Amino acid sequence: MSVGRLATALFCDLCVIDLVSEKTGMLRRAKVLHADPTRQQIADRLYAYTPREENPGGTVSAVLTGRPAVYRRIDVRWLKSATLDDVHFDLLWNLIGVRSLVAVPLVARQRSIGALLFLRTFARSPFEASDALLGEELARRASLAIENAVLYQNAQSAVRARDDLVAVVSHDLRNPLNVIQMQARMIQRALVPQDTKLKQAMNRIERGAWRMAVLIEDLVDMTKLEEGRFVVEPRPETVGRVVGDAMELLEPLAERKSIRLTLEISNPEQLVQADTDRIHRVLTNLVGNAIKFTPEGGEVRLVTEQGTGHVRFTVIDSGKGISAEQQPHVFDRSWQGERRSDGSGLGLYIAKSIVDAHGGEIGVESEPGKGARFHFSLPSL
Repeated sequence: MSVGRLATALFCDLCVIDLVSEKTGMLRRAKVLHADPTRQQIADRLYAYTPREENPGGTVSAVLTGRPAVYRRIDVRWLKSATLDDVHFDLLWNLIGVRSLVAVPLVARQRSIGALLFLRTFARSPFEASDALLGEELARRASLAIENAVLYQNAQSAVRARDDLVAVVSHDLRNPLNVIQMQARMIQRALVPQDTKLKQAMNRIERGAWRMAVLIEDLVDMTKLEEGRFVVEPRPETVGRVVGDAMELLEPLAERKSIRLTLEISNPEQLVQADTDRIHRVLTNLVGNAIKFTPEGGEVRLVTEQGTGHVRFTVIDSGKGISAEQQPHVFDRSWQGERRSDGSGLGLYIAKSIVDAHGGEIGVESEPGKGARFHFSLPSL
């Protein structure tokens, strides 16, 4: 630890760090540093002697009282009462030559988490009462470093637990959801036209399964984004193939709301650099949102236009639109704003991340009452 090295270089001959275990509440020896590297092996033997409450002074005193303690001149009698056995005493008194000690509590979040011990041998003059101030400052820095390390470890554990959960959810739910969706479509096709209520119920089942599938994909992508593992693999693809598969998946959603879904491709054979699966996520999100926020009987259009070095994809809906105040925030994480839904709010954030990773641009234009136009671009070949 840097604080311990600084202390042994300028302040003491030996620095010992004792910490309170979060699990057991017992003291444990965490670090022993000697100013002389040739004597570090001797100092390392102190790891075997964990402080105990029945032994006065030093670590125990600092932890229990929460105040620094200065033992200016240690004598044989005091050291014998503070050590665990004759070997421990001989190690400190004869081999290391401890003669003066400052014990300072380590405090984090208003509770003692351990103690920092500074020991001097005959090689230095004894500690003075004023040395406790420097010891407290070193202990403050050590406490901050220890707390940050603990918080980091806890955060890493939480991330691992989240990743494990996402992996289980994505793996174990995908297949059942696919089965639900397929069976719902089969039942819908088998129903007689007059059975309106049952048809509506099956529509709700299919929509619910679709939303769950989208949420699972959002969670998986969000995890990858946060960990820096989110990658795209663009390759030459025709515009027609990029948009065709996505639109085919979305047509049933539009039909159920009697929304006219149209596709206007300027050049279906134009090549773009695209990771098809990822761009499908962008299109299904943008077109799916357009369908969701367009009233029944409305219209949603997907238009592609050739630009200089890129192809522009625009999704146009006839919904209520988005206010100017909200437009700068639509791609923020978890944004829902005025167009609230029962989704996670991650879709547009992930869509922007996918387009950015392709080297494209994404944006929105809207006027309240006149629908919205979401557009993004991909490099063309």
